[in-house]
Amino acid sequence: MSQIESWDRQQERYIGGREARFDAMFDAISWLMASATSHHSADGRPIVVDLGCGPAAIGRRLLQRFPTATYVGVDVDPVLLHLAREVADDAEVGAMRIIDRDVADPTWLSNDLAGRADVVCSSTALHWLPPEALDQALINARRALRPGGILLNADHLGDDPASPCMRLADWVGDRDEADASADAAPSWDEWWAAARSDPDLAPLCVRRDRIFPPRDANGSGREDAAGEVRPLLADFVAATRRAGFVDVDTIWQRFDDRVVMALAPDAAPA
Repeated sequence: MSQIESWDRQQERYIGGREARFDAMFDAISWLMASATSHHSADGRPIVVDLGCGPAAIGRRLLQRFPTATYVGVDVDPVLLHLAREVADDAEVGAMRIIDRDVADPTWLSNDLAGRADVVCSSTALHWLPPEALDQALINARRALRPGGILLNADHLGDDPASPCMRLADWVGDRDEADASADAAPSWDEWWAAARSDPDLAPLCVRRDRIFPPRDANGSGREDAAGEVRPLLADFVAATRRAGFVDVDTIWQRFDDRVVMALAPDAAPA
């Protein structure tokens, strides 16, 4: 099993409806392209930007469903960027571009992207950002989009952790994880342990540790097991509105796992 295939298995351990959430995102892209009279990509390809792209899981699936799309992945993790570039090398020339930048850093927003993207999306990535960085990442997303473009964020976005609905979500998540573990899906920690023992990835893991310090014995540091950080839906919706998005709503949901869509206004950002 390749590292990319193993990554998918690991993610499915924590996201029971992962492929269904991707399908919902692609349905939204299909709707956008069917309803748009034109888009801004010079060669007629819909432009999709993926924030915190990891190993380009969205990109691989996107080009299967939309062969004429242009995919731009943005991330700062050297290990996952290496895997994303492997995916890009196998794609049609010009179909995928991988950018090594923090999503909160506006310098990834080059002149050939600003105001031209049809879609900015993300999957299980933005919850890693502190509030100020999330605000900046969403401002960058807003500036990347053409008027009328869409933001799609797939993540665990819950409500009051003490509510019965969230307790149910926790119970289902624990059940899904147990089922995946029984089916030999690696955990987050097991996947990274395997990456550290891989001759090609081990040096990149050392670089990664400088960016995202591993947890110490007291549990401090930014690195957390997958699924530990759960932002509130209301906080994310408020952040999108601060960035200038409108018509923010959930378009797909499985317990606390949601795909949230927001529209860029028809007028270009100031």
